[in-house]
Amino acid sequence: MNKETSILILITIFIGAVAFGLSLVMFKQIKKRTTALHVRFLAQLVKVLIVLICIFRIYTIVNPENDFHRLLLGSSALIVAVIGFASQPVIADLICGFLISINKPFELGDRIIIDGYETGIVEDITLRHTVLQIYDGIRIIVPNSQLNSKIVYNTSYKKETRSVHLQFAVSYDTDVQKAMDIIRDCVAASPYTQGVVRNNIDEDSGPVYFLKFSESAIILETTLQLSRVVSSYVAITDINIRVVRAFRQNHIEIPYSYLNIIDKKKDQVQSVPVTEKTDKAPRQEQNETSPRLRHFRTDTLYFSDSSDPVDSALHLANIFTKRERIDKRSSLQIQLLVEESVNMFKDMIFQYNAGIYIEGSGQVCRIHIHIPMKVNLKQYQTLASLSDKVKDETKSGLYYKLHAVIYNGVKTLQQNKNKEFLWSIKNMGSTEKFSQEEISKSILLSMSDDIRVTVTHYYTEIVLVKKFT
Repeated sequence: MNKETSILILITIFIGAVAFGLSLVMFKQIKKRTTALHVRFLAQLVKVLIVLICIFRIYTIVNPENDFHRLLLGSSALIVAVIGFASQPVIADLICGFLISINKPFELGDRIIIDGYETGIVEDITLRHTVLQIYDGIRIIVPNSQLNSKIVYNTSYKKETRSVHLQFAVSYDTDVQKAMDIIRDCVAASPYTQGVVRNNIDEDSGPVYFLKFSESAIILETTLQLSRVVSSYVAITDINIRVVRAFRQNHIEIPYSYLNIIDKKKDQVQSVPVTEKTDKAPRQEQNETSPRLRHFRTDTLYFSDSSDPVDSALHLANIFTKRERIDKRSSLQIQLLVEESVNMFKDMIFQYNAGIYIEGSGQVCRIHIHIPMKVNLKQYQTLASLSDKVKDETKSGLYYKLHAVIYNGVKTLQQNKNKEFLWSIKNMGSTEKFSQEEISKSILLSMSDDIRVTVTHYYTEIVLVKKFT
């Protein structure tokens, strides 16, 4: 190998490395704006093609007397080998992955059910396999060839919500209509469910049906409407707890099977001592004053249902801080954040049926202001009362900055047809960061660890994050 050949090889490797790096940067930026399945697959494919092209180029440099294309097409033995190799699982997975990314039977974040596998959320797709996350956090790696040949049930296909059926059993002496009303109230009160539209009327929950008579109970059924990002296990657990509690309060019996055993020879019955089993290790006493490490979410407070939104929101904050055993100083900070956020966005809150809820633990608190506002630039400009000034991202103040972010999110969704627009104050550039004077004048800026904005085609959500040390 002469010096000229070595230089050409180094140049090829350098160009390949640059192209590989540029593809990584380019697709990283694209992934921030869209979660489309074909983008993930294309990113993997481009990287493989860059590597293969570099290998082919180096081969032609090292063996200039052999035309690689002529060798590839002219050798029948090589063609047979390629065809034989194409029938192998690796190529089958690659082809099936390409077909999946083109036909899009599901997207990233969709909840799907595959025959023979657990229900899971689509997390990623590579050249060879698709990654599903099931309820306990375990990842299932499904080869694309198997996935392409099985029946896939997509509960999120081309819609933002999915339906989950839930059944309840009540005794025969129950006031059925009362039980149906209680179930519906519990579903509506759950923070994980969504309302339905029936007969052109927006309802807070779906109807409850008298399904059938069983051997020892009356079976009632309802359908939950859940967001695609909400776990059905979490929602079902929340509603079951609410229904059991409400049934007990209203003296509604939940029937269960039991046997009456009559012993006619009591004299011959001997009592058998029962030995209680103890834990192998003593359980450590829990400190009732320390912050809870369990996640908790309050109910959603809709401001249209409250005569004093600020006072109602502060009551919600008190519920959260008491439940999570948060200290007095941190509780006061949460109350200030809630009060300031409600006052800051009152124009949106009162214009729409906006709501607020708080979730987190004793270590982190997240205040969600949920505004069910559909994507409409003119409608948003009227609401903000800023017209074209809203687009000025350099305008000072958190209020104007967040309005500008929401406006840009609405505009991005309309132009690019993305599913959602995400923004975080932590991801702001150095030239966009707030000055110390602005931070000192804003309670939200000085106390929050992060402020996030999510804009979708159906709602806008502002989240204030507060961490406790």
